[in-house]
Amino acid sequence: PRRRRAARPGAARLRTEGVWTHNARTDVDFRNTLPNHTAQLTGRPVVGRWGHGWTTNVDPAPGVTLHTNRGAYVPSVFDVVHDHGLRTAAYVSKSKFSLYDVSYDSAHGAPDTTDADDGRDKLDVYVYEGDTRALVARLVRDAREAPAAYTFVHLRDPDSAGHWRRWSMRRGSAYLRAVQRASARIGEILDLVESDPRLAGHTAVIVTADHGGTGRSHT
Repeated sequence: PRRRRAARPGAARLRTEGVWTHNARTDVDFRNTLPNHTAQLTGRPVVGRWGHGWTTNVDPAPGVTLHTNRGAYVPSVFDVVHDHGLRTAAYVSKSKFSLYDVSYDSAHGAPDTTDADDGRDKLDVYVYEGDTRALVARLVRDAREAPAAYTFVHLRDPDSAGHWRRWSMRRGSAYLRAVQRASARIGEILDLVESDPRLAGHTAVIVTADHGGTGRSHT
C-alpha cells in the first residue's frame, strides 16, 4: 500500500526498490566534498589533463570560478540540460556550493551553441539553506509549482555530525541519528516524485555519499 511504503525511511526504500552499491567512487585520491561533487557534476577526475582542477574544500574567494581556477571552461551537467532548453536547479545545505552558482551564472556560463540559444545562465534555481528540513520543504514547494528537469540536492546532516561528533556506527550515535534525518529527507523527495504525475515514472533519483570519515576527519 502506498501509505505504508511512504512511511519507510528513504534509504531503505532505495535498497529495496532500486539498485545500490557500497563500492562507488568519484576519484579515489580525493575524499572531501567540493572535489568529489564537482567530479560527479562534470564527469571528470579532480586533477590531471582532463581534471576539473578544484582541490580545495572551502567557500570560493570572490571572483573565483571553476573556469578561472582551471584556466579553461569546465562544462557540467547543468550545461547539458540547460542548453537543451530544460530547467536546472540546485538546493544545497553548505555555503561552499556557491562555487556552482557563480561558475554557471549569466556572466560565467558558456554561450549556448546547442539548438536555440537559451542563454549563459546554466543554473536556473539556486537555493542555500542550512536546515535540511526547510531546504527539502522549499524544493517540494518549488517542484509542485514547476519541477526542474535536473535537480542537485545536498543534505549536510551526516557530514556535519561526523565532523562534530565522529563517524560512529554505535547505535544511537549522533552520526547515525543524522543519517536517519537525511533518510527522512530522501523519503520526502521520493514521496514528491510518486505523488506528482509529471514526475512519477519519469524521474531517476540518484543518491550518493559525500565521503567517509575516521574520527572527525575526511578519510
